[in-house]
Amino acid sequence: MPTSDANEHPLSVVVSREPTGVPVVVVAGELDIASVDALRAVLLDPGLPSPDLVIDLRGVTFIDSMGLSSLVAGRREVSARGGTVRVLCVPGPVAAILELTRLTEVFEVVETGRVEPQQGAVRRPSA
Repeated sequence: MPTSDANEHPLSVVVSREPTGVPVVVVAGELDIASVDALRAVLLDPGLPSPDLVIDLRGVTFIDSMGLSSLVAGRREVSARGGTVRVLCVPGPVAAILELTRLTEVFEVVETGRVEPQQGAVRRPSA
């Protein structure tokens, strides 16, 4: 039986800031039980500079139930501060999982990869 090594598909979690001051958590790689602690630590950080948060999942190639759980835990933390969470993702497997689990009813999910600045979210620069 094949085993999974966390180093095979590392998870990258980078926090940047939108010009409006809203933190943007950019996640890339596989978000699963082996890597979820990195994201959970960022999402549950009470020291984030704004009550609102954008989670950019456009670089996520796989997400399991632990990854989904970390998103929900992050939303709870942000809601407790009176903020909102927006999730960016591209159409595909991650968006389908969010829809299947009905997390699209919990988060504002933007599948276009772009949220208007007045909504306090991120516009990813083009390469």
